[in-house]
Amino acid sequence: MASSEIASKSSVPVDAQALARRAQAQEKVIRKLFKPLESALGDLKHFFTDDFPEELALRLIEVPEDALICPPTVIVVPLIRALSYSVEEPGLKAMYLSLMATATDGRDKQGVHPAFVTAVAGLSAKEARLLPMILGRLEMPIAQVAWVSPDGQSTVLGRHLLDVNDRSTGQPSTDVDFGLWVDNWVRLGLVEFDYSVELVGESSYEWVERRPEFLVWQAQFESRVRYDKGILRVSDFGKRFARAIGPRDSLIAID
Repeated sequence: MASSEIASKSSVPVDAQALARRAQAQEKVIRKLFKPLESALGDLKHFFTDDFPEELALRLIEVPEDALICPPTVIVVPLIRALSYSVEEPGLKAMYLSLMATATDGRDKQGVHPAFVTAVAGLSAKEARLLPMILGRLEMPIAQVAWVSPDGQSTVLGRHLLDVNDRSTGQPSTDVDFGLWVDNWVRLGLVEFDYSVELVGESSYEWVERRPEFLVWQAQFESRVRYDKGILRVSDFGKRFARAIGPRDSLIAID
């Protein structure tokens, strides 16, 4: 809900009205800060006369006004241009807005790397919904499934299976493309995988044989199916990226 709409309703609690006034004040500061960049934005400068400053202000509501800064042009211009292609994709839009909020918070000692914008631009909408959970795990089990022929030759059936469940049902997610997505995250520098090591614990990989893909392959190939265990780890770049798109209260670095 827009901050102006919040403030106009008499039934809204006082603290919510105070937050709305705070957001409106932040919005004015943001519009002033970004004013010098309008010429650099060219045909995209309308973003600062539309709802963008208001949406950004809501993400910066707890940041002192004197801590707000205008991010570098190398961040703002590519980010706004990328955002203009993602306004109908809530997950991607949220990531871009979070990156801009991080870049606008002058208290953040690490800031936003220009490649973070490229990383978001390299994601699909479905990946954007799953990736924050993956990055939040830091490391997790991963599996590669293969069919073993009678003469001992292996043929890979599925790569980079992950233990991901549907939030609404609690059952293994089916609308996923793990092989493509993990390779893409590696390409973007967010994660890395290693099948020469595995997580300890008897239950770490029990989920593999419950995955729908594994059950289909097992039935199709008469149980001559095995899987290799590995670990998916978030890279240093991925940790910084996750921090930049995460909650505001996780961003302030210690000097």
